[in-house]
Amino acid sequence: MAKVVISGIGGSFPNCEHLEEFKEALYQRTNLITDVQAEEWTGNLKVPHYLGRDKNYLDFDHTLLSINYNLANTMDKMTKSLIRYGYTAILDAGYSPSDVRGRNINVYMHTTVSDDESRNCGGTGTLKMSNSKVPILLGVTRTMQANRISAYFDFHGSSEAYQGSYDNVFEALKVAYEDVASGKCEGVLVGASNICVNPQPSLEYQALGLLTEDPMNRPLDENANGYIRSDSTVIFFIQRESEARRSYAEIVNIASMYIGDRLGTFMSRDEKHMIKLLEDTYRQCGLKPTDISYLETGSWANKVLDTQELNVIRKVFAEKRVDPLLIGSVVGNTGFTEGCSGLVGMVKAILALRMGIIAPTLHVDKPNSAIDEKLQIVQENTPVKDYVAVNVLGLYGGFSHVILKKPEIKARSIHPLQDNLPRIYLMAARNIADVETLFQKLNSVERSKYLAATMCNVFRKEIKGYMGRCYAIYNNEKKIEVSLPYEGNQRPVWFLLLINDCVQRHILGGTYLLFPL
Repeated sequence: MAKVVISGIGGSFPNCEHLEEFKEALYQRTNLITDVQAEEWTGNLKVPHYLGRDKNYLDFDHTLLSINYNLANTMDKMTKSLIRYGYTAILDAGYSPSDVRGRNINVYMHTTVSDDESRNCGGTGTLKMSNSKVPILLGVTRTMQANRISAYFDFHGSSEAYQGSYDNVFEALKVAYEDVASGKCEGVLVGASNICVNPQPSLEYQALGLLTEDPMNRPLDENANGYIRSDSTVIFFIQRESEARRSYAEIVNIASMYIGDRLGTFMSRDEKHMIKLLEDTYRQCGLKPTDISYLETGSWANKVLDTQELNVIRKVFAEKRVDPLLIGSVVGNTGFTEGCSGLVGMVKAILALRMGIIAPTLHVDKPNSAIDEKLQIVQENTPVKDYVAVNVLGLYGGFSHVILKKPEIKARSIHPLQDNLPRIYLMAARNIADVETLFQKLNSVERSKYLAATMCNVFRKEIKGYMGRCYAIYNNEKKIEVSLPYEGNQRPVWFLLLINDCVQRHILGGTYLLFPL
C-alpha cells in the first residue's frame, strides 16, 4: 500500500489558540491549567474548579460557513470546533477550499461525552425541544458532525461520526489510514473534540476517583492522584505521500482493540492482550520495538493505570534495548483531554519529529515505581530519532497504539539566479483589520521560496467570505512592496478614445461598450 502522511493540522489546545502557540508552551514548560471563572462553571456541585480551558470555545463565525443564526446558537460547541478546525487543517495542508471542493475526501469525527446535550435538552433554565423556532435537535445531534464539514466543502466521500471511549479516535484514524493507503479516497479529515461546559460529568468522574483537586497533573509519578479535565480539538488531514503538498509525519501502523477484564473494575487491563497487540503491530510493519526512540504514553495521571501501562511498555520495548526508551506525557502540560487525548499526544509526538527535540514532561517529582533503568522520563528538552509511538487508553478497557516516522526530506536544488529573485507572498484574511496581523506574522517567520509557493497555492483563488486580500514582495530579507487590502470590489473601467472626429468617437465608443465587463 502507498505511504500515508499527515499533511495538515488544525486545532485548539488549553490556553493556546493554535499549533504554534501550543508548541511554544510545550518547549517552555508551561502549565496550561487555569482556575475556572464563576460565570463559566455554574452550579453548587463540589467538583474541582481547575480546567484546561480552550480560550476560543465560545467563538464561531457562522456567517463564513453559511449556517443559520438559530442553528449556530444551539449547535454543540464540539461540532462548531470541529467545523472550524477542519477548515484550518485544509488551509494548513496547502489547499484553498476551492481546490478540495467536490473531491473524494472522507470525514471521520470522534467525540465522547457532550456537555451541551444535558445543558440544551433538559434541566431548569435550558432551552426546550418544544420551541420550534430553535432547532435544538439539529444542533446537538452529533451524528451530523462529520456531515456538516462534508456539506460545506462539498466532499463526495463518506462521512462518519464516531462516539465511544477515549481510544476510539484511533479506530477512526485506523480506518482513515487504510482508506487512504488503499486508494478508496483522495484524503481524510479525521478529528476529535472535547469541551467541558457542564460540571455534572466532573461529579461522575470524581465519584470514580479519577479527578484531582490539585492545580497540576502528575503523569507517570509515584504520587499521581488523578487528572484535570481539559478542552481540545484536533483535526488531521491525511493523504498519500505522493499527493501531499507537505508532510508532518508518516503513519507507519495503527492498532486498536478492546481488552478490558469483564470480571474486574473498569480500570482493569489485561496486560497479556496489550503485549500481544503491540508485538503484532510491529511484526506487521517490519519494525522492532527497539526502533522506537520515544513513546508518548496514554497516562491519565492515575497511579493504577500508569503502572499497568508501564509494565506493558517495559516488557515489549525495554527488554532488548541498549539505550533506555524515552517516555513522557503531554498531560503534565494540558491536563487530560479525554476523547481528544490520543490526537493531542500525537501532536506532541509530531512536534518532536518536526523539531528534532522532545518537549519535557512536567510535574514528575518521583517517577512511578514501575520505571526501571531501561525507561527514562523526558524531563528536559531531549533529541529524538526517526521513529516515535503514541499510546491511548480507553475508559472501558480499550487500548490503541500508533507508530509515526519522521518524513523524508528530499534534496532541494539551489540555483543562484532563482534564489535571488524577489518573492511575492499572497495573503487573505476574514476581516480588513486582520491584514496587518498577517503582515506582522510574515515578518516574524523565516521566509523562503517554498513558503511563498505554499501561500500562493492557498490564496491564489478568492476564498469566499475573506474580505481582505493583499500581497507583499520581499527581496531576500528586505520588504520591497506591500499592497493595500483589496476588498473584492469591482473597479470601474474607463476607455480613453483619442479621436478628433465626433462621428468616429460616437461609433467607436458604442462599440467598446459591447465588451463584457
